[in-house]
Amino acid sequence: SSYEAMKEKMEPVSFQDQLAALQELIQEGKVRYVGLSKETPYGVCSMCELAKNFPDLYPKIVSILNSQNEQAVNAYCDLAERHGMTPTTMALSWCYHRELVASTIIGVTSMEQLEENCKAYDTRLSNELLEEIDGIYKQYTDPTKARNK
Repeated sequence: SSYEAMKEKMEPVSFQDQLAALQELIQEGKVRYVGLSKETPYGVCSMCELAKNFPDLYPKIVSILNSQNEQAVNAYCDLAERHGMTPTTMALSWCYHRELVASTIIGVTSMEQLEENCKAYDTRLSNELLEEIDGIYKQYTDPTKARNK
């Protein structure tokens, strides 16, 4: 019989445990910022309050996926399509060729996705496309500016 992860029943993980694990990743240098998506309003408020009240224990939440974020994602997807590539190829190529990006984390569930991710390394983005990416970036809020130093 094959393992089916969706049928596996998992115990809920407390907000404190989730945030503590993320704080550990930040301290290890594996993660720079923490954001939330697909979280309930109660969960967002709870995590933000924990981070606010216990800044030495928990990381600050610097972004929450909302409709503005979705608009930015859609704009990047449309841009990639106009330039004849997938959003994945455009995003990874952008990361691969940035001087200050040391590595990327990819996740795949098929050989086709792995091949696409690897081929993105050889994809060079034109100056025109880079300017359009920059325009979208400037149009939408940059969550990294919200982080306390």
